[in-house]
Amino acid sequence: MILSDKRSIARLVDICHQMGVKELVFSPGSRNAPLVISFVESGLFECLCIPDERTAAFFAMGMAIQSDRTVAICCTSGSAALNYAPALSEAYYQGVPLLVLTADRPVEWIDQGVGQSIRQNNVYANYIKKSFEFIQEASKEEDIAANDEISIQALQACQSGFKGPVHINIPLKEPLYGTTLYKETVELPLATNHNADVIKLDFDRLGGLWQKCSRKIILFGMSKPDVELQKLFQYWHGSGQVVILTETSSNCYVDGTIQTIDRLITGIENDAESYRADLLISIGSAVVSKKIKALFLRNKPSYHWHVSEDTAKDTFRALTDYIPMDALSFLDKLSNLVSPNEKLFQDKWLGYNNQLKLKHNEFVESCAWSDFRLFSHLLNAIPKDAVLHMGNSTVVRYIQLFDPREDLQYYGNRGVSGIDGCSSTAMGLSYLSEKKNVLITGDIAFYYDSNAFWHKHRPPYLRIILVNNEGGSIFRIIPGPSSTDQLDTYFEAHQKMNARHLCAHHRIKYMSAADESEYQECISAFFDDEAGIKLLEVKTPRQLNDRILADYFEYIHKE
Repeated sequence: MILSDKRSIARLVDICHQMGVKELVFSPGSRNAPLVISFVESGLFECLCIPDERTAAFFAMGMAIQSDRTVAICCTSGSAALNYAPALSEAYYQGVPLLVLTADRPVEWIDQGVGQSIRQNNVYANYIKKSFEFIQEASKEEDIAANDEISIQALQACQSGFKGPVHINIPLKEPLYGTTLYKETVELPLATNHNADVIKLDFDRLGGLWQKCSRKIILFGMSKPDVELQKLFQYWHGSGQVVILTETSSNCYVDGTIQTIDRLITGIENDAESYRADLLISIGSAVVSKKIKALFLRNKPSYHWHVSEDTAKDTFRALTDYIPMDALSFLDKLSNLVSPNEKLFQDKWLGYNNQLKLKHNEFVESCAWSDFRLFSHLLNAIPKDAVLHMGNSTVVRYIQLFDPREDLQYYGNRGVSGIDGCSSTAMGLSYLSEKKNVLITGDIAFYYDSNAFWHKHRPPYLRIILVNNEGGSIFRIIPGPSSTDQLDTYFEAHQKMNARHLCAHHRIKYMSAADESEYQECISAFFDDEAGIKLLEVKTPRQLNDRILADYFEYIHKE
């Protein structure tokens, strides 16, 4: 292969190939030329070029979520590296493996007034699994070996335990464009179990508590689909041992369990003690519902176990045990224990949930055109077996109010929960997906991430529903902003734009609906089987949406 004449770069390419990297997302530059030339000319990888580094990193994150393997991103020196930060923080908290390769100026020129140079070494310190820096211009065999070890350790760290992003900073001297015939093969060390440390749990004590507690709740946060875990939950639900609380982003559909937490919580606050758990087990990543967090903070369980390969999360200030292992292994072990159950406890949760579901359906049938009514239509119209991408912030909260569909997969950037990157992540995931993909996003999130489409790498099928309520309507919903004089301008960021011209610029097929009648006329054609990207912009009444949502909660919880 004709690769860079910088030997550690050529060997990095070899190591990435041997360790399973298949895709790289580059952003244009010059300092990263040795990396671009080597990875592209090797012919071993799918190499994409996305100009905006922020978009590139979110796109790569979407690819890594879909493939469940490490995707590499690579940029030039200077502020380019900082533009990766939003996506890397999301990947860190969501557990998505990214190999971050930042080209850098020579170390002796940092802070010396040289253009496109900043302090890049360990620049992502607070939201990266590990950071490394190559020995600059390595030529001695011991330095080459040290850089090889960095490459191997970085790729292993991406995939070990709770997955996540790992950074290698690579100082490069000019000339940058030299090449040579690469004839070496890096001999990788024999595979070792990097999770070999035995997890020592006092399972006798934990098992005793499991059997002692008769009011048990499992709260399942964000996760990828897991068939075996779903079967285990189905067994527990059927046996009546546990109250199971999930969200759409849990991707765990167990018929009859509580899957719409926010719909339920408001109505039990006046009787919270009878709903309080002896034992709460939290698994998965982030939980969307603020209401459930508030409930457990005010009415703490006697015991709280958090099961995760990530870190101990004392979300409810009641943590008694952190179990650092994968949830399925731990919960499967518990399932072998016979456990008593307070039947009335599960009946109380499930009975109230079923009561609210009936009231929910009644309200849906009668409410006026609004965000709420639009979501009731959309969640039924999405094609079977599709992947649904939920934008932040209002969108994901509305979706949690509706019963999940068993045939859909639900994804959203809920690690950090920012509005940046919603479209870019959906683009990246759908680029590698064989399913139909649907993104529902708000207007502010959509415009903020409009560079998501500024490249040629188009997914085979993506439908975007842009809910245009003329601003960040979340700030009309949550307590606080609506009581200020700054709501329109500084919180909601009221805007009067539409996406027609932006779609034309990026060659996206555009449709629009100003009301429910127009929506009904176009939705079937919108979800047709035509390949490519289509966008449907739906207008909803900006100053009515929050009132209808308030009416909804009042109606379903009314005696």
